Amino acid sequence: MAAAALTASGTTAPGARRNDSAPVVTYLQPASRGGRALCRVHLRGSKPAPEFPPASAQLAVIIPFFGDLVVWVRKEQPAGWQFPTSTRRSGETILEVAKRELWDSARIVASKLDLLGAVRSTDPKPSTSYVYMCDVRHLPWAYEVPEDVAEIGVFARTPRPLASAWSEVVLEAALRARRTGLR
Repeated sequence: MAAAALTASGTTAPGARRNDSAPVVTYLQPASRGGRALCRVHLRGSKPAPEFPPASAQLAVIIPFFGDLVVWVRKEQPAGWQFPTSTRRSGETILEVAKRELWDSARIVASKLDLLGAVRSTDPKPSTSYVYMCDVRHLPWAYEVPEDVAEIGVFARTPRPLASAWSEVVLEAALRARRTGLR
């Protein structure tokens, strides 16, 4: 999904509470395929959007930054570069999932994870992913690369091929948040 396929929306979903003291969220809705949206990307910004409690998230996606470079992983399956991403296990909070996946996929321990937003996907089935970003000061890959990871890379530009089409959209939002200080 290309960034051009997204349109900004400032509406609040039914049932969502607006809290002016809480961080506000801009969310982007992709152009639909066959009349239905494939996913919504909810990112911190300047317009109200629905709130998704952490209990509703099934996936954690983490965008690690090493200075101005972005850390990507390429697992054996699916083919392509991706951010560290994992599903929730029984009894885990979504923040614990994010910390576990950073270690499991890239051997990174982040002192702080900043919530960037949420991605709501409807294809192939409905799911919510929380997207975090973090700054990394140490990369221990010379010692140990995780067993199910084919490669770990630090890139100034987006590597190809990508495992997920929405990775570029989420990366652009993270870069914008870093530039504007919305962390």
